[in-house]
Amino acid sequence: MIWLKWSAIGWLCCVLMLGCDRDDSELDRLLAAAAPHLDAFIKFEVWAHRAEDAVAGPSRPGVEALAEATFAPVRHAEDLVFAVVAHQGREKWVMGFPRGAAVPKGVPWQPIQVPGGGTVQGALVTTGCPVDVPSWWRDGAGAGPCLLLARKTSRGPGASLQVVLGFRAAATTLQAVVTE
Repeated sequence: MIWLKWSAIGWLCCVLMLGCDRDDSELDRLLAAAAPHLDAFIKFEVWAHRAEDAVAGPSRPGVEALAEATFAPVRHAEDLVFAVVAHQGREKWVMGFPRGAAVPKGVPWQPIQVPGGGTVQGALVTTGCPVDVPSWWRDGAGAGPCLLLARKTSRGPGASLQVVLGFRAAATTLQAVVTE
């Protein structure tokens, strides 16, 4: 009977170690996919905060003008599938690029340390970007695997700003995920 307990413990340890290895390799793929996009994400996030400050200012632009200005830096980024900027507080608003894009739900976010400090949330999604984009959008970019980067920051008492960017994921980074 004792050998059965030790055998069960041995199998449990083996399964747990395999699970840890798998999680580490998934995290490694996420970090590899995120690395080339972290700088662009941080620059866009700073830009989005400036746009939010414009909304709070005395000469408040219309939503269309604000969206146009907010997404100007990423409008022609070839590997970008979508961008979302969402404000929570006294006033709630969400801007998406393309229009109608929203913060994805049910994403398995994992923390990623940003060089220079801070953390963003990241996810590598192989089944297609979890956001509705038109099928014609950027040659069907929403249908393929994508990398999601997000961060929600406090903007005063009861207010926050969330920035989410979805990028096309590189095939080399995803090859191991797709073939598993």
